[in-house]
Order: sequence, then C-alpha cells, then structure tokens
Amino acid sequence: MIEITIIGLCLVVITILLVRLQRLSKNTDVLHHQHGVSKEKLDLIANYRRISKTAPWVWHIERDVVEWSDEVFEMLGYEPGSFEMDREFYMSCVYPDDRPLVEKALVRMLDRHTIGSMEHRIFTRKGELLWIEQRAEVFRDAAGKPDYVVGVCQEVTARKISELDFMEKKRTLRLILDNAPMGIWLQDIDGRLLFVNKAFCEALGMPEEKFLSINHYAEIYPGEEKAVMDSMASDEAVLAQEGPHRSYETLRFSDGRLHDLEIIKIRLTNNEGGVSGLIGLSTDITQRKIAEENLKFLAHHDGLTGLYNRNYFVDQLRKTFAIAQRQNNHGALLFFDCDHFKSINDSLGHQIGDEILKEMGERLSRNVREEDEVARLGGDEFVVMAVNIGEDQRVAAERAQSIAEKLKDALLMPFEVAGQLHHLTPSVGVSLFPQEDQTADDVLKHADTAMYRAKDAGRNAIRFFMPSMQEEVEQRLRTQTELRHAIANDELELHYQPQINASTGVTGVEALIRWNHPERGMVFPGDFIDVAEESGLIIPMGEWVLQNGLMQLKKWQAEGLELGTLAINVSPKQFHQDSFVEYVKGLLNEMEMSGDLLELELTENILLDQTAETVSKIEALKEVGVLFSIDDFGTGYSSMAYLKQLPLDRLKIDKSFVSDITTNINDAHIVKTIIGMSHNLGLELIAEGVETKEEMDFLIENGCDDFQGYYFARPMPAMKVIEFCDAYRPVLAQE
Repeated sequence: MIEITIIGLCLVVITILLVRLQRLSKNTDVLHHQHGVSKEKLDLIANYRRISKTAPWVWHIERDVVEWSDEVFEMLGYEPGSFEMDREFYMSCVYPDDRPLVEKALVRMLDRHTIGSMEHRIFTRKGELLWIEQRAEVFRDAAGKPDYVVGVCQEVTARKISELDFMEKKRTLRLILDNAPMGIWLQDIDGRLLFVNKAFCEALGMPEEKFLSINHYAEIYPGEEKAVMDSMASDEAVLAQEGPHRSYETLRFSDGRLHDLEIIKIRLTNNEGGVSGLIGLSTDITQRKIAEENLKFLAHHDGLTGLYNRNYFVDQLRKTFAIAQRQNNHGALLFFDCDHFKSINDSLGHQIGDEILKEMGERLSRNVREEDEVARLGGDEFVVMAVNIGEDQRVAAERAQSIAEKLKDALLMPFEVAGQLHHLTPSVGVSLFPQEDQTADDVLKHADTAMYRAKDAGRNAIRFFMPSMQEEVEQRLRTQTELRHAIANDELELHYQPQINASTGVTGVEALIRWNHPERGMVFPGDFIDVAEESGLIIPMGEWVLQNGLMQLKKWQAEGLELGTLAINVSPKQFHQDSFVEYVKGLLNEMEMSGDLLELELTENILLDQTAETVSKIEALKEVGVLFSIDDFGTGYSSMAYLKQLPLDRLKIDKSFVSDITTNINDAHIVKTIIGMSHNLGLELIAEGVETKEEMDFLIENGCDDFQGYYFARPMPAMKVIEFCDAYRPVLAQE
C-alpha cells in the first residue's frame, strides 16, 4: 500500500510538472514574440533620438547615480560606456558661467516642482561649445520624497545661435531706430500702436508705455476732432494703396513750439500677402522750411531794408509793363540816388549809413499808394514804380512829377541816427512807360539815365528821360558795330584770374574777356557784355572764349603747368543754342582734352528754367566730365529745388555779399547760410571778389576754403600765369 501511495504521488508531481512545462513553453513563445516587437520599437526610438539629437538619462537621487544613455556620451564626444561618468564629471563639462544656473534649476525642481526645463552650454571633449536644452521630471515615492529624475537633453546650438543673432539684430535695430533723427512708429491694421521709437516719444513728451496703451491720435491732437479724423482717414488710404503716402502736418512738441513735419506712411503685408498694418516716419522739417523761407525772402528782398531787390523788382516791372501796354495806361519809374552818400559811410561808418538807408526805404514806403512798389537796387539806389497814373501822357507826366516831388520832400527831412541829425538830398530820374519802341528793360535804363541827368543839373533835382537824350543809345549802337569788327579783327583777348585754395594754393583759373579797342584802349566786359547779349554777338564771342581758353590751357600743359580747372562763363543765349553741347564736345575731342578740366559757369536764371532741354544739356556734358557751377549765387531767384535736382558741382558766392561780410551782418548771415547749404548738399564752394585778409579769414573760419579776388591776384595775361603759380604759396602755409 505504501508503495502504491508513493507511486501515485510521483505521478501527480510529474503531471503538475508537465503542465507547468507546457505553460512555460507557451510563455517562452510569447516572450520571443514580444522581444521581436520591443527590439523593433527600440530601433525606432534609437533612430528618433539620433535624428533629433536627444539623449535621455536617469538620476537615482538616493544613490546619486546617473544612468547616461549612449547619446549623452556621443554628445560630449566620448565613446559610449568607455568610462563611468558621474554627475560631477558632467557638471565639469558645463560652461562655468552656467553651472550655478544648472544647480539652482535642479534644486528648485526638487523642492517645488515636478517638471522643469532650461538651456545651458557645455564643452565637448574637443573643446567645442554646444547649447543644450534640458527637460526633466521628478518621480516621487509614496511619501512624496524625490526618488529619481528622468531627463532628456537635446543639442540646440544652431537654433540658439540663430536666436542670439536675431536678438542682437533686434537690439541693434532698436538702437538705430531709437537714435534716428525722426519719429518712427508701427501700428497694426486696427490702428493699435505696436512700436514707437525714442525720438517720437521725446518730441511729444510721452513715454512709450503710455503711447502703446492709448488712442494715440486723440493724445497727439487733443481736442482737435478733425485732425484725428484726418489722420485716421490717412491711415485707411495708406492701407488701401501700395507705395509711400506723404503728408505734411504741424504738431506742438513738448517744448511748447509748433513744428512742421513731413510724414511718410507705408503699408505692411504679411507672408501671405495680406495687409498687416503700416509703418510711419515723421521728419521735423521746421528748420528746413525756415531756411527755405529765408532764402526765398532773400532772393526777392533786400537784406537791409526788407524792400524788394533788383531781380524781383525787374521781374515785376516787366509784368507791369505788359499790363500797361494791354490797358493803354501809363506808369512811371522813379529812380532815387542819395547825393554824396559815400561821404557818410566814409566819415560816420557803415552802421550809420545802413540806418539811414533803412529809414529812406521806410519813408518811401510810407508815402506811396498801396498799388505802387518800392525796391532797393543796391547801395543808395531806390526805385518806385507808380502804376495807373493816366492814359494821357501829359497827365501821366504831371502826376509822376507830383509823386517825385512828394517823395523827394520826404527824403529831404533830416535823419536822426544815434542822437544826431543828418541832412541828405536825393537826385531823381523819371521814366514814363509804355513808350513807342520801348521795352520793360528800357524803362529802368531810362530812369537811371534821367537820374544822372539830375546829378549833372546840380543834384537835389528831378529830371525826366527825354528823346533828346538818345546819345547814350547811339553810343550803344556804335559799340555794337565796333564789337562786331572786334571779333573779326582779333581785338579780343583773355585775361586769367587764379582761383585759390587756402591749403593747396592755385587750383585753377577763370577766363575773363577783354577788348583791346584800337582807340579807347583796354575795354572791360562791363562796357560791352550787355551790348553783346542784346545783339546776339555773345554767341560768337562765347565760342571764341571757349576755343581760345582751351587752347591756352593745352599750351600751359605742354609747358608743364597743370591746372585743376579752367572756368568759363556761359551766357544764357549761348547755352540755349541747339548746337552748344556738340560744340563743346567737339572742341574737347579736337584738342584731346579731358572734360573735367573745363568748368562752365552758369547764371541762376539758366538753371531756374528747368526745361527738359536744360537738364539734358547739363547731363550730356557731365557724361564727358565737364563741371558746372553757379556764378554769382544768391543774386538770382535762389531755390533749393534746382540745387537738389541738377547735377551741379560748385557754387560761387557773389562778390556783392563778400565785400561787406565783415561790416554788414545781413551779408554775413547770407554767406554763412550759403556755406552751410552747400556743405549739406555736397557741393563745392568758392567765394569771388575777396579783396581783404579779413574777408578771407571770415570765409575760412566759416568753412569756405576756395577764393578768387584782388587780394590774391588781379586778372592777368596768359604769359603771367605760370610765373604767378610758381611763386604763389598757399595761404595756410604762409602763416
């Protein structure tokens, strides 16, 4: 029985073992299957980590042991598993400045947080500096105590460098925008401000934070509903169109003053091409407008008296003359000259003389009708244009006589200056207009002639221009005939006046024409240029000057004298000849000379006629290097517009301003303005008519280093030029 029992028990055990073995076999098959699946997943995970450059790790806090993945080793440049890497070794690879940040982040996460992330730098085995992004999660035990930390690190060097570069560019851009000399702002499509630069905030006295939190137009235009609505309408117009939208506004800045602004708005679009907002630029043009207004005023007015100047008055005279011809109604031009006025300047000084001149202008202005005009031509010469004084010439003459006597009596009253009384007498010339075969320019000449007749009559008198006084006209006709022969008989010659730079010495010469008259001797341009202009002889004369001037320049070059430029005046009639450009180019080609040796001096009247012809001629000659300057700048209808638009090289300050810069504050201001304007526009500058060291010193001190005038040299024959250049030492080298 015992044996049977033992055998039975053995069979049971064997059965149980067989069952378990069968189950184990099945489990083994399952495990083999699962192992295949897990390996596939592990391969996918490994590839993901390799591509994304992520490296997992686990830190067992209590044992202070870190399990590093192979990717961590590879990230640091080591062979995976080549050594036991502890936490201390990893911290030694962290960039020194970042170590405290890593430790603090870890402590903070263990104390108060479960998940944390940060970025820091590490050094690889080869010393390469990488940026790492760490993300980790703390796992705690049942008591809430940190048990272990699972983390993953990813190299983000390229992204970080891009971010840092972007931040640096953003910082630089902000620095540029905040220091730009203009207001700049950015707003979205709904009108909300997104950015305002420092200049605009300071101008309006409002911090950026406030700007970005308010309806800015309501703050900029407090109580001005129309201005607010206009600005909003302007924004809508900008958002609806391409290209810049320009407007001009006046704002009161934080300094309490009104400022003129030029505002440019440009709409912005996003990547999809949709409108996202606009950018605005505001430039304070207050000083520019003041300068333009000053130049405009000085172009039309006399700087001392505030009356119209010669150029503007002549223009008005021509218009009035044309109206008088159409309406058959007479006018009169009264020419006033103060007798012996030079003695006042010589004995009492220019300051007393200027005060008397201002008072003369005021008296004439107070004693004429509203429709009449008063101007100062220069020096002590004043003119009054009386209009609508009668259709009958006899009646008009009587009224002109009456007006002249009234104004003469007003000037005979003593002038009180600096507590002293000064008595002066005027000589008055009167010319009626319109007359038969008379032009507007003739009216002024006739009045001038009549004034000198008054002086010849004993001064303090009134004289009319009469037909019997045609001797002067006949003389001009004789001059015209003789001048025509002079061109044909080679009686003309050129003299040359050196142009001086304070530092380098002689930089060039200006060619000046002279007439060697067989009976009258040497005749200067002032005695025949006007006749040449009126008769058209200025064209062949101008061509003669160009040809002979360039021939002389080439001769000097052959003799070893290298001059920077040869300056030649060009008359309006010559410049407007259809063949002018080809003539100049032909001369340069014929003489094999570079165009940049030739400087053509144009008057402002040529430049102000900004026709396509004028611009194209200048540009055509600029293509071969010819230089252009404005002669007698400041005496015409000065305009900043043509200075910006035409390709000019140099301005010549007129000698009428230079001659009084040390004694006349108005001329000094004008010269300073011209110098500053030329520098701002990038134009060279030369002052003509410099006759004293004081004038030269004033010009140098205010930024003009190029001169021409009697202080340095008078115009001289060609044979004297080389001798002068060899002997001349620069001004600054003489000191």
